[in-house]
Amino acid sequence: MFSRLASLIVDHRRAVVALLAVLTAATALLLPRVGIITDQREFLPDDSQMRVGMRVMEQEWGAEEPTASVRVMVTGPATEADRAAVADQLAAIDGVRAVDFAEDEHHVTQVNGATASLYVLSIDGDYDSDAYARVTAALEAQETNGLVWSTDNPSNASQVPLWILVVAVALAAVILVLMCASWIEPLLFLVTIGVAVIINMGTNLIQGQISDVSSSIAGILQMVLSMDYSIILANRYRQERQAQRAAGTDVEAGATVTAMKTALAKAFTAVSSASLTTFVGLLMLTLMSFRIGQDLGIVLAKGVLISLLCVLTLLPALLIWCDGLIARTAKPFVEPRLGGLARAEHRGRWAIAAVFVVLLVGVGLAQGQVTTAFTLNRDDAVADVFAKDNQVVLVYANDDEVAATALGEQIAADYADQVRSVQGYGTTLGAQLTAEQMQAALTAQVGRSDGGQVGRFDEAPVLDPQSLALIYYRYHGGETGTMSINDLAAYVSETQATQVGGQASPSVLSEQDAAALAGLSQLGDAAAAGLIDPALLSAELTPEEMAATLTQIRVSQAQAEAAQQGVVLDEASAAAVAGPGVDATTLEMLYLNRAAATSSDPSWTMSTDELLTYVSSSVLTDAAYASLVSEEQAAALTTAKARADQARAELIGPTHSRMLITTGLPEDSPETTAFIEDLTSRADDALAGPHWSVGSSVMVWELQSGFAAENLRIALLTALAIFIIVALTFRSLAVPAVLVLLVECGVLVTIAASGLVAGSMYYLAMLVVQCILMGATIDYAIVLTTYYRQHRRTEGVVDSLTGAYDGAIHTILTSGLIMVLVTGVLGRLFENPTVGQICQTISIGALSAVLLIVFVLPALLAVSDRWVVAGRRVG
Repeated sequence: MFSRLASLIVDHRRAVVALLAVLTAATALLLPRVGIITDQREFLPDDSQMRVGMRVMEQEWGAEEPTASVRVMVTGPATEADRAAVADQLAAIDGVRAVDFAEDEHHVTQVNGATASLYVLSIDGDYDSDAYARVTAALEAQETNGLVWSTDNPSNASQVPLWILVVAVALAAVILVLMCASWIEPLLFLVTIGVAVIINMGTNLIQGQISDVSSSIAGILQMVLSMDYSIILANRYRQERQAQRAAGTDVEAGATVTAMKTALAKAFTAVSSASLTTFVGLLMLTLMSFRIGQDLGIVLAKGVLISLLCVLTLLPALLIWCDGLIARTAKPFVEPRLGGLARAEHRGRWAIAAVFVVLLVGVGLAQGQVTTAFTLNRDDAVADVFAKDNQVVLVYANDDEVAATALGEQIAADYADQVRSVQGYGTTLGAQLTAEQMQAALTAQVGRSDGGQVGRFDEAPVLDPQSLALIYYRYHGGETGTMSINDLAAYVSETQATQVGGQASPSVLSEQDAAALAGLSQLGDAAAAGLIDPALLSAELTPEEMAATLTQIRVSQAQAEAAQQGVVLDEASAAAVAGPGVDATTLEMLYLNRAAATSSDPSWTMSTDELLTYVSSSVLTDAAYASLVSEEQAAALTTAKARADQARAELIGPTHSRMLITTGLPEDSPETTAFIEDLTSRADDALAGPHWSVGSSVMVWELQSGFAAENLRIALLTALAIFIIVALTFRSLAVPAVLVLLVECGVLVTIAASGLVAGSMYYLAMLVVQCILMGATIDYAIVLTTYYRQHRRTEGVVDSLTGAYDGAIHTILTSGLIMVLVTGVLGRLFENPTVGQICQTISIGALSAVLLIVFVLPALLAVSDRWVVAGRRVG
């Protein structure tokens, strides 16, 4: 069957190449259309409580618009005025929407004797926007002025520098040049794998969008994981051409075609089995509940399959067409002869096997002590001084607002050192404040930018204490009450005295009204002279009665003064002479001010929302308050009401509300886990309706809860699947037992080494090392074992080990060096810490596996020879 398939491919090579050329061009055009997901929350499983909470938030408040932010630390400004000036300068940068800064311990501190201040810039766009580029360029230009900035921008695929890809290809090319027998062969290999990479990345459009991790490293990993397929086929082809030269048939017509058909038929089994183990190992990533594993597994597994098809279809045509060029560009290449090592392996086989058992047990125990990290942080000079905000959003039913508010206040009190703010409706806009607290709260907001946070507004209006007291009094049903003329005279005198002293708020009296009331204090003299009934001065009067009484007094005084001059005035004429008095409306405001000052209950409370609503509906629409609220204050209050309405809409949806809890805790730490667990437990007890938590630390907590069991399950299933494939390939149980144990030892060595160096291992890197390395590096063991079993049919153990080394070492070293060096170097170059650690882990794991296969596997094969080599064998 393989011979017929090989003939079909080779005979129709032109059509196959043309088809691949069209497919490559088409998929290259699709590449820009593949979406990139940078938010790992998108990969949460559907039944995740956080995922459900995110869906509720989207239903209630719409899809979250991606925005960028930059944290800026400036060292130097020592005064509040200087720091405010810096905030203004940053706000003036083109592309900055808002600057969040406050004079508190979270934004100002001392570093090496100098004052450092933190400013958080909100950008008009996401991390791919022109606004973000303009802002970062402006900040880079100021870095020499004591300014340091940092961003949480992930290094997504669209931002992978071209030079990183060039370095990857260049490293692979250098290794291939050293290991290949011709100068032209590396180019053919790279062209073949390059076509496969383009087709794979373009066909990712089938998934619609892929993760930034997959997009960043899929092409590179596809190359390093499948390069050995090309090497295996090229080696087989070279062997067939050498056999033809030995037989003198190499120059016959169709010799290259015949050699390729034979080589392709012989390589089918080796290449297919090698790719199958890798393919299955990658598919095991799809069993991960966190769907980034599914994303990475599908992209890479599809890539390996496409690479296999390209190696079996495109490379044969290239090798045939370039046969003469390959021969003319022949060169010496690295081809180790390891007969001495084979003999040493045989002599020390029992000792090596014993060391292997000890190593396997040791690293098995050591890897159990390695902790799993679920977040990775790049170097961040700003975060080293000012811990980043870590936010958790609690989503709950609107009916639970009171309980949620109490929960938020309790959390803030119990975690005072960790929780920086709790922003829910009941703790911000809906928080009940006394007049004194309200005055302080409004004053504290002046000059602060909202920074995109709900429940805060900049340019907050400051109502003077008198106006605020009056509003509280009226809101709580305070009555106008009554007042005597003596009381009114005293209150007016007191008010005018404080006005002269510059200590009072705007008066409710106009200059004309003040003049009209200026003589009240002299009425006592008039009463003593018998001009006014003394009882009239002490009678309790309403504002209307007071206005009528004062008017009558002024009319009587005008008539008396006219009578002294011999003139008799009627009441109307006397009223005209006396001039206008103070109307009842003005007196009512005086009454209310005095009542508010003397009869208010200090325990009365209002929320900011209630205050602004009341002011908008009852104060700004009432002409009587015009003298208390200036035009500037009225405009500010109107703006504040609009922003409060917007903030309320951000906190309260049609059926659910949300509370933003900002902490200074790391995203992933034992303290953070304890906090999330406590918050969840308290919410379960306090809230009657459904509720959910959303945030980076919540995602970490969910990953932690089931990762150990999931990781063990995936590891066992991967090992079992590889075991079955190898068992079917070799029709043996002993061979897969030896090979799987050997490669698993490499996996455990990698985990233990990573834990020893870094103290922990990233969860995704741990899964990758289980699945990718188990599936990919076992190929090398399969190649060496295949050669060993072939030689054992005609040779002894030592000669068979030598033959196995001679036949397999070139493939192992070439592919292994590419996997070790390319991923190792790129792991240092990638800015994205996730991609960097995955690459470094693969590099360490590949190195461990290659060393074990080269230096341990031969000894294990010699020890288990009677079981590994079934049927007829020599010796």
